[in-house]
Amino acid sequence: MTDVIVSFTCSDSCELSNKTAKMESHTDDTESSERTLLLPPNPQSAPRDRLKIVYIILYVLGTGALLPWNFFSNAESYFRYKLRNTTIPNEQWAWQNQTTELQDMFESYLSIAAMLPNILFLFLNTAATKLISLKVRMVLASVVMITLFAFTISLVYIDTDNWQVRFFAVTLVTIVIMNAGSAVLQGGMFGLASMFPRKYIQGVMGGMGMGGTIAAVANILAVASTDDPLAMGFGYFMTGEVVTISALIGFLVLPLLKFARYHTSRTARSNSTTNGNFNKSTREESLGNSPNGILVENTPMPAESLGLWQVFWRIKKFALSVFVVFIVTLSCYPAVNSSIKSEHKTGQWSEKYFVPVTCFLLFNFTDLIGRTLPSLVQWPTESSPLLPVFCVLRVVFVPLFLLCNKASENHLPNLFTSDAAPIVIMIFFGLTNGYLGTLCMMYGPRRVPMDDVETAGSMMSFFLAFGLGVGSMISLPLVLLQTT
Repeated sequence: MTDVIVSFTCSDSCELSNKTAKMESHTDDTESSERTLLLPPNPQSAPRDRLKIVYIILYVLGTGALLPWNFFSNAESYFRYKLRNTTIPNEQWAWQNQTTELQDMFESYLSIAAMLPNILFLFLNTAATKLISLKVRMVLASVVMITLFAFTISLVYIDTDNWQVRFFAVTLVTIVIMNAGSAVLQGGMFGLASMFPRKYIQGVMGGMGMGGTIAAVANILAVASTDDPLAMGFGYFMTGEVVTISALIGFLVLPLLKFARYHTSRTARSNSTTNGNFNKSTREESLGNSPNGILVENTPMPAESLGLWQVFWRIKKFALSVFVVFIVTLSCYPAVNSSIKSEHKTGQWSEKYFVPVTCFLLFNFTDLIGRTLPSLVQWPTESSPLLPVFCVLRVVFVPLFLLCNKASENHLPNLFTSDAAPIVIMIFFGLTNGYLGTLCMMYGPRRVPMDDVETAGSMMSFFLAFGLGVGSMISLPLVLLQTT
């Protein structure tokens, strides 16, 4: 009896072992096949960004995203000419002592028409990340911007003297719609860049800084080379048109690039995280070296995507930090900074170049350097509590700028009268804006699962723009305090 039992048990055991081996072999074959279809078979064969083409495309996207604001705000001479007192001869319009009501109102309305749709549509873009495909949003936004740039260019040499109020209204509507498109493009751009390693978000931020620098340089060249406001306006808007078209072409090229397909494929990204099938560099970039256990190596991502509140809760440290950074920046720049006067009362430096150089060019150039530095060094680290502290400490720039040389001393003394003072302060102001803002934008999206990085990137972009909007409102009482 015992022999029979032993014989039966051995037989069953052998048969079960054979079946298990077959099942394991079949599973291994299936997994091997899936890995072959979805991912490179070994870590070393993960695609590379050859010639940095993807990085360059994202850089150009960043440059194009802010061009509407940069060029419309820098084309001051063009709009002042279009809205001038038409009873004064053309050759004397720039020297008229009294400005028209439309000229006085334009800059304030420009800020409102740009900021409100920017904040609203960045929020809507964040909410729509799971409803409308990224490609649809990006292409539609780019086409809208290209069309409106073309429309604006068509108005440059049209005589609008007899319908200035309608031109004023049409221009504001154009700015509203264009900035709505720009907001969707910005949100989608950050969502897209968040799917790539960290340095690609730095590329987007650097591109945005480059857009501001290009506009500032163009403004100085225009002031130095021509007194024709129509030629200035045409140059600004045509440059914006060319860069926006280039950005759209670059975005459409992305799906043709193996490196871009690898990182933007949700299946590939989730599979690579689950199986740990990537090298050390990819693992560090994809998971952000997170020390808090939210994302750890070889830990499968959640099957279900996070809700908006859950995404915010994970990135709140960086979202609120970038919010504070840009509140401080827009509280001072450009309204307070452009009201600072040179110590020299007369001459071309004080009358013509002081504000364009010390305010617009210096800020944008140092901001661009600050946005580039994180590609070389990233400190404070993602887990450090120092990053939000440094962001808050930037508040010290507000009183420093308010105490610089100005026309009136009714409320605040001119503590720093030398031209060197605003220049030195502006250098640190621009560097910290670019550097800290870029670090926040790089760190935030890496706190969420791979399926939610697009939402996190778009949400970070919303908080950046929200900071810009709040800062621009704070600048109004600061300017009154400074100039009255």
